[in-house]
Amino acid sequence: MTGVQTCALPIFDKPEMLARILQAEGRGPTMVFCRTKRACKQIADDMKERGFKTAAIHGDLGQGARESALKDFKSLKRDILVATDVAARGIDIDGITHVINYQCPEDEKTYVHRIGRTARAGASGTAVTFVDWDELTRWSHINQSLDLGFPEPQETYSSSDHLYSDLGIAKEAKSTVAGTKKPEKSEPSKKREKVEKTERPVRQKRERTRTRGAAKKERE
Repeated sequence: MTGVQTCALPIFDKPEMLARILQAEGRGPTMVFCRTKRACKQIADDMKERGFKTAAIHGDLGQGARESALKDFKSLKRDILVATDVAARGIDIDGITHVINYQCPEDEKTYVHRIGRTARAGASGTAVTFVDWDELTRWSHINQSLDLGFPEPQETYSSSDHLYSDLGIAKEAKSTVAGTKKPEKSEPSKKREKVEKTERPVRQKRERTRTRGAAKKERE
């Protein structure tokens, strides 16, 4: 593993950052991990609209759709695979250059399992973890358990200079693949983004009550 990055960032800017990381120099097959099926589908659809060759696997897909997505990824017909942890179990693919934790892992074991998909057999690789403001407590536990040396993720935006220099991204990189028109946001999306931009999330973990069965179903 040649590069491990952690980024503390606002939710609304995550797709913009991901789109630029996917244009990093030397990027090959890439896995993007999400905790929920909903997030997996949303980010895969978004990246497709931005012109990236993206496939997705999650619990809402039938067996045929999953096999088709994996086949496309292995053949490099699509070089980006967005997956939930449950759906990605058992996937063993060599040559992955980047692993992006679009949502912070639940614990240190999940973190190690995710980033272990890259830099195999002596090859180099890059792992990037997005840490939302309300995920700082979770990340602190992961960092401490694995002694990673990143107790406080660096606050990062899609316009941050260090994002481009640290990950080898050209300053000219845009939010879409060259020649692709940026997708229009729906009115509800515009309203949500406006709220998120004006109301910065509080830096603390929010407590929510959920049944174990409901949480498991959402992650698969």
